[in-house]
Amino acid sequence: MLIDEAQSQGVSPALVLAIAKVESDFNPKALSHMGALGVMQIMPATAKQGFNVASHELYDAKVNIRIGVTFIKQLIEQYNGKIDIALSHYNGGSAVRRPNGSLNIIPATQGYVSKVQQFAQQYRQQGYDQAIANLPLADKLMANNSRQPMF
Repeated sequence: MLIDEAQSQGVSPALVLAIAKVESDFNPKALSHMGALGVMQIMPATAKQGFNVASHELYDAKVNIRIGVTFIKQLIEQYNGKIDIALSHYNGGSAVRRPNGSLNIIPATQGYVSKVQQFAQQYRQQGYDQAIANLPLADKLMANNSRQPMF
């Protein structure tokens, strides 16, 4: 489901797999101490406000994965392909933008961002991104992401 949803939305399957690995270890029944739910560890407020999905629906793996992939895709686009900033926001909220408008990784999310990037690299080496290399979003991300290549 993770790979299929990533491919259908034009997002790196390796990145999506890495997020799911770090967030929940692929557990659809995961519940974090902060209240995030499911495979992609979606906060109920994010699900409701951003996707009009009730919290009880987040234990449906298909719904959870769709929201998680859509959310990371939105963040990647919002931050012009800066995967590290998108991951920091995904995990720690919108405090990635400083009052002066500059972007930074939230210090509390640095370990998370590094882990996801490491797993994404492993999944890329295993070939999970080959099928989407020609999609339009992939081109945009590769062109805009000078800090950490998506592929």
